[in-house]
Amino acid sequence: MFSAGALDEAPPAPGGALDLAYFALAALVFVLLMLPVSDIIWRAIPAMPVIQFPWRLLGPAAFCLAVLAGAATRWIRPLPATARAVGLAALVAVPLVLALPTLYSPPWDPDFGATTPQAYIEFELSGVALGTTAGGEFLPATVLTPPGPQTTLIESYAAASGIDKVNRATLPTGTRVDALEHGPTHDLFLVRSAEAFPLRLYTFAFPGWRAEIDNQPAEIEIAEPEGFIVVNVPAGAHEVRVFLGATSARSAGVALSALSGAALAAVAFTLARRPRQPAPRPDLLGLRAAAAVLAAGCLLVGLKAVADAQPGLVYHRSAPGEVQVAAQPHPQAFADNIELLAYDLPTRTARPGARLTVTLYWRAAGPVERNYQVFVHLTPLGAVTPAAQSDKLNPGDYPTTRWSPERYVRDTHEIALPPDLAPGQYIVSAGLYLLETGDRLVTADPDPDDKVVLPAFIEIAP
Repeated sequence: MFSAGALDEAPPAPGGALDLAYFALAALVFVLLMLPVSDIIWRAIPAMPVIQFPWRLLGPAAFCLAVLAGAATRWIRPLPATARAVGLAALVAVPLVLALPTLYSPPWDPDFGATTPQAYIEFELSGVALGTTAGGEFLPATVLTPPGPQTTLIESYAAASGIDKVNRATLPTGTRVDALEHGPTHDLFLVRSAEAFPLRLYTFAFPGWRAEIDNQPAEIEIAEPEGFIVVNVPAGAHEVRVFLGATSARSAGVALSALSGAALAAVAFTLARRPRQPAPRPDLLGLRAAAAVLAAGCLLVGLKAVADAQPGLVYHRSAPGEVQVAAQPHPQAFADNIELLAYDLPTRTARPGARLTVTLYWRAAGPVERNYQVFVHLTPLGAVTPAAQSDKLNPGDYPTTRWSPERYVRDTHEIALPPDLAPGQYIVSAGLYLLETGDRLVTADPDPDDKVVLPAFIEIAP
């Protein structure tokens, strides 16, 4: 038997309007910062690039909206009991129904392979990512040009003798460098040399890296353009140690964490000494409110069953080699089992300084051997050099070797048009290439080409 409570009670005293206004304003700000209209804000505020990606604000926005959604029940409390139950059912059912399409996300293979150091190296060499991310955002600012694979370092990871981070090709003749210790944040070397020389290491000079020669501080130089650590070692036999030490920012963070912990302990101690009041009995849903929530849940289950039985009502299910949602079918086979199925080009006119959206629909007709990168070029009619372009490390933000033949990949590009782009007609072309070599994937035609030209002209207005 249900007790009276919650939505079956009398309306509470007014209050909390400022709190709700705060969360509403915060949600509005977070949502606006994720939309293209906020581009001027991202460019104007120096600290904004620290966030890196606007979609990272989705979490705070969802939290604020969740608070507002929970607070929405207060607006139905003054209604009669039956109306309150109907209102509660609507508040529960509407978000669930609107979220129904998210239950049909395409299931991709979650297995990304082993997590050994050698597997990480092979993963990076495949062209999927640079370091830990696709764009190399975590490289230090001193890396002007990301270096290519270092053969000796890669081979040392597979060898049993230990990891060798020394650039041995730059050692003077007769110089010997032995690695005594290696760890994630330190290296110790024994150096013997008849002359002074710069010891070049395959270690990025992140803030905080320091060097010691025979336990005495030594200066670190940063090699350009790779951003590697360089230590100038005098002639003779020396122990050279490089290690990651503290920085002012790290020290401030440790101090702030310690102060926060002390403050939390003080608050907990103070609260523990206060006399405890009996805990109030939690409210329970009334009979009408419980029935309303149950009805909303049954509605979702029923709609899910109907959607499963009738594809197209909530989601589209395209046959292999087809894209129901694409505006323009344009099948074109490439080598290595990759096919372009269709494309979307919402507008055929644009102005200089604007953005042109092009969506490509790809498919793997079979296993794909390599991870390819994708380009979309906007080229003046009759010219060869593109005037604007868009490149991605992974088409559709998913490595091509993991594409499923049973599904297509939606690959959207935003081409930023230069402000001084000349008016006239332009063609749109797209293709795939390998990042490590720059070689393009050719079409599977009797007369192969290294790109496909979409059959649509773009008119650039003056």
